[in-house]
Amino acid sequence: MTFLEARKKVVQALDAATDVFNDVEFSRRLHDPTVDVSFAELELDSLAAIECCLALEDNISIDVDPADLAVHNSINKLANYIIQRTSAA
Repeated sequence: MTFLEARKKVVQALDAATDVFNDVEFSRRLHDPTVDVSFAELELDSLAAIECCLALEDNISIDVDPADLAVHNSINKLANYIIQRTSAA
């Protein structure tokens, strides 16, 4: 899996879990792979984090824990973590 593929999966999971994509400018930033957006900036609450993790698990077939979002606290960091996890699997 490439970085762009992993990042796209993270963005898709966030889209399923949050309503931040309703803001056109913010949505544009989220889809730009050169821009890294933190989960704090997204104001990701615990329920949205769980929903995001479930969506990722369904999509990439590896366990992603909400604590992983705290450690890998941005879209790009989580995408890189997913690459490491899928490479090791």
